[in-house]
Amino acid sequence: MTELEALGVDVAIYSTPCLFAAHAAITEALVRLRAEDGRLPEVGDNDVGAASSMALLAANLSRHTAAATMSAR
Repeated sequence: MTELEALGVDVAIYSTPCLFAAHAAITEALVRLRAEDGRLPEVGDNDVGAASSMALLAANLSRHTAAATMSAR
């Protein structure tokens, strides 16, 4: 049993380390964009590009909208 489990914690959200990682990734991407004169890198199989980001956003929004509609009934 972990220390958090012993305290009765079921879920722990580590937002600060995630924000630090996101900040580092954003900084790296901006440095790369500057070095490449603003040209975006090719999107590889394991990368998340604009199209897949927009699709994920749309899926999350539709799921949220569907849940709100169901709870309003």
